Amino acid sequence: MSRKSLSRTTAEALGPIVVPLVTKVALPIAIESLRRGGRFDTERFYEEAKESLADGFKKTRSERDDLKEQLADRGSELYKELRSQGADLLEKLSERGSGFADEWMDRVRPRKRGFRFGRALVILAVVGAGIAVLSNLRD
Repeated sequence: MSRKSLSRTTAEALGPIVVPLVTKVALPIAIESLRRGGRFDTERFYEEAKESLADGFKKTRSERDDLKEQLADRGSELYKELRSQGADLLEKLSERGSGFADEWMDRVRPRKRGFRFGRALVILAVVGAGIAVLSNLRD
């Protein structure tokens, strides 16, 4: 027993096939037959379509060769631009890396300290206390 309606998934699957077929084949045939008022000449339609496709193919072949040249030129320009941008990027990365390394080394290196006044005061206090004790013992 055959079904009288299509399921939704079947209709969705057939849509991309049926719509172009109707718009590219069925509608031109119907319009041509209405315009002529008689039967549709399939042989003439086939010949016209064949000639149209052949002309389009010849045009696309020459356009394809031109397009190849344009793409090759554009590709070489892009390659040069990418190389220069890559060199700039590497230069910036190396500058930042060396700056970071210098900053890190400044944190790690021991600082050279100058004369410490705290130690000098302690030494002077000890010496002064020693002199005071010795002077008291002598008397």
